[in-house]
Amino acid sequence: MVLIAGSILAADQSKLGEEVKKAEIAGVDSLHIDIMDGRFVPNISMGISTIACLRKQTNLEFDIHMMVEDPARYIDAIADAGANSITIHIESCSDIHRTLEKIKHRGLKTGIAYNPSTSLDSLEYIHDVVDMVVIMTVDPGFGSQKFRYPILNKVRKLKEMIDRLNASILIQVDGGVDFNNISAIVEAGVGIIVLGKKIFSSDKPDRVIDKFKNHIDLETKAVIFDFDGIILDSEPFQHKAFNSVLSTYHNKPLSLAEFLLYVGKSTKEIWKTLKGNIPLSLEELTALKEEHYHALISTYQLVPMAGVIELLEELKHNGWTLALASSSPRQTLILLLNKLKLYNYFSVITSGDEVQRSKPFPDIYTLAVKRLNIDKTRILAIEDSENGLNAATSAELKCIAVPNTYTKNQDFSGSYTITDSMEKLSHELCADMLLNESCLI
Repeated sequence: MVLIAGSILAADQSKLGEEVKKAEIAGVDSLHIDIMDGRFVPNISMGISTIACLRKQTNLEFDIHMMVEDPARYIDAIADAGANSITIHIESCSDIHRTLEKIKHRGLKTGIAYNPSTSLDSLEYIHDVVDMVVIMTVDPGFGSQKFRYPILNKVRKLKEMIDRLNASILIQVDGGVDFNNISAIVEAGVGIIVLGKKIFSSDKPDRVIDKFKNHIDLETKAVIFDFDGIILDSEPFQHKAFNSVLSTYHNKPLSLAEFLLYVGKSTKEIWKTLKGNIPLSLEELTALKEEHYHALISTYQLVPMAGVIELLEELKHNGWTLALASSSPRQTLILLLNKLKLYNYFSVITSGDEVQRSKPFPDIYTLAVKRLNIDKTRILAIEDSENGLNAATSAELKCIAVPNTYTKNQDFSGSYTITDSMEKLSHELCADMLLNESCLI
């Protein structure tokens, strides 16, 4: 669910108490309060006493956005005034980590804001003390600026970084949000939007907020794809990779019939069978198999399964958020997606090395749903194996089964739609099988 923070910078400053009440009744999830010192930004706004006065008017959460130099000087006073979270700018001080720790020490949530031209690299070193990242889509300091669309690429990069770090960090966008860009903003992975003038200049702010929330609800729907056997016919390469490992230790190779018994299952299942013949731990076998797998795929011109690109294009065009949930290691997924030129299609990527339990346990789908931040009733999973379908249904997701040559003899008797191939699924989707949302009702 995407939350709405009402920015009181756009409110009538002569009657802030009334404006706050109006926003609360209208249905904002929190108040966004900008503090400016005239030095970090060329503007001066409300101060600590304003926060204390407004605290008496409402129980809404106060998200304090500090556009000031050396913000550590004011943390205690702002906390005492009634803040729930404090966001500081990465550009505002040299001891960012210590300042964020100080906010945490006061029992408040922390936020770090990045100006439009500021790199996200620093998040790698401070993510352990960050609850929210604010991406400025306008220059800070003044309201009513136009949204800068190129910054959405920065938001997508941030979402990927948060997923890679396996961090629980919300993304907030501040500046120029409207009905023309909300779909793209939500699709990029944003969890909180800041609205100012849209709320406070309206005679009926409740309708504005309802319209935004309804628009978000209608637009936010997602498909989670498995990778192997759905995006790429990778099983022949996996088969060869395992046999390369076996030959290294002078073992008889797995026949195709033997290998088919393991398709859709984890490397752990093969390891259990072979561990008497191979002096490797599960981790060593996995690493060696991936090494051989990478060497194999680097020598081939890979192409996606028939119908995949058409399907991804159609879903994207119709506003669906796309995600991957694969048992493969993240490094392998990124390598393959880049080789297939499909990486930019996916807003969320979850991999087997990010969860403790592999499919058929639901962990990888549970993580994907968490990262998508979309109600699971609006999410569809596409899988090719019995294990994958069991994982997705255990996560309470609706599913489409697409059996292939390697999985067609598995048990597909569950309560999900079955189609013959990705190519056929692409045609069915393009014929409004899913685009009319019939599978999500």
